[in-house]
Amino acid sequence: MATTADSFQAHTEDHAHDDHHTPGFFARWFMSTNHKDIGTLYLIFAIIAGIVGGAISGIMRMELAEPGIQHLQWWAQFMGGSADFDTALHMWNVFITAHGLIMVFFMVMPAMIGGFGNWFVPLMIGAPDMAFPRMNNVSFWLLAAGFVLLALSAVVGGGAGGVELAFALRRRFGSAPRITLVTGADGALPGFGNRARALLERELARHAIGAVAEDARVEAGTFYAGGQSLEPLDIVIASLGAAAPEWPAQGGLAVDPDGFIAVDRHQRSLSHPHVLAAGDVAARQDMPVARSGVHAVHSGKALAANLRHLATGRGRLRSYRPRPASLYLLSPGPRTAIAFYGPLTLRGR
Repeated sequence: MATTADSFQAHTEDHAHDDHHTPGFFARWFMSTNHKDIGTLYLIFAIIAGIVGGAISGIMRMELAEPGIQHLQWWAQFMGGSADFDTALHMWNVFITAHGLIMVFFMVMPAMIGGFGNWFVPLMIGAPDMAFPRMNNVSFWLLAAGFVLLALSAVVGGGAGGVELAFALRRRFGSAPRITLVTGADGALPGFGNRARALLERELARHAIGAVAEDARVEAGTFYAGGQSLEPLDIVIASLGAAAPEWPAQGGLAVDPDGFIAVDRHQRSLSHPHVLAAGDVAARQDMPVARSGVHAVHSGKALAANLRHLATGRGRLRSYRPRPASLYLLSPGPRTAIAFYGPLTLRGR
């Protein structure tokens, strides 16, 4: 009886001693060495990754629901790229690769090996914990960091065409050729803030790319920028902004002073309400909308709804209202990008 009482008393004291060392929330879930807590983290992470991977699968199924490109161009533009056909095809490769990696390496394996393995293996073999508990904790947070890097890799690069083209030529041909960027009288990146333009000037100088803020022209076979001749030169690569075609004005449609089709907030021609236009060929008259692919893509949904309304009489007319700012990414070099979002400008790797 004495031995039983002593054992019971010792157990009670140990239990009371443990109660005084209950870890706080941060210590328990961020620095835990308990195999059950780490297993729970793995399971929660696997559920989140499964939701992300499942959402990507849903986007892929929506894209395959009908022939042709349905949503990929919008997603490419949403992630900072252009809305052209080639970028949409690349976006499909991004989605299908990300879906496969997430579902296998960030959902199934963390759940089965990290989650259930951490929970049940020590209990099944009678071990108090894993052999290397701190390494067990670090391995989980490395998995979380890897998932973040995978998500960031889905961003598609894009930016001002002529500027990025100049950087691409420098990367392709090295330091040997002389590269000059003729920006026009408004300078590089017109419409962007002073900080963005100053940062771009430093990047151009760092890559030994000359910049001439003059309009270009060709006279008598000689290439000029303002009053300066840029001869001799081997090749001229032009990356121009949108220009209005001649057929809208010739066809009798109302156009703005630059020749673009004048439309109202429902994308209807001011002179012919049954004619709808969006993108680079149109110009909203109720509010200024920048000529950017992101606006052309987003206005497409309103355009489709308004076409259905005019054809069937169902639904109501919709209007696209652009966001205050759009994200632009410009790549001046390998693994380097400059991000522009409204007044914010960031450079990093």
